[in-house]
Amino acid sequence: MSQRWAALILMAGMLWGCAANGQKAADTAAQGQQAYTTQSDELEAQRLEKFAVSQCLMHAFPDNPVKADAGRASGGYVELGTSGPEVYEEIVSLVQAHRTKPYNSKSGESLFVMQCLDLLHDPALEALIRPAR
Repeated sequence: MSQRWAALILMAGMLWGCAANGQKAADTAAQGQQAYTTQSDELEAQRLEKFAVSQCLMHAFPDNPVKADAGRASGGYVELGTSGPEVYEEIVSLVQAHRTKPYNSKSGESLFVMQCLDLLHDPALEALIRPAR
């Protein structure tokens, strides 16, 4: 599967999730506010994990709109977070190292989204965020 198809499938899934509810714009705005409240209430460790995944997606899809969206998500997690800049820098370095590992399907096509999700189980990431738990 090409990077373009993987990104389209990812975006289609997100859009389908929104459309499946059949909610009106006002309901969507209310849900957005609820999501923001939930995000601000979550644990710092969870924000750091999400920051790591968004950084990974940003680097996995450099020539795609996913990059810009993932970049905004990364910035949002930093804004909501309480960790020092050195933690975010270490996570970025860890993501870059994780991205160098080959992740290909049996057919030889890339599995960038899988690679980014598997980052959540990386022992080095766990060690980095453990103090925030």
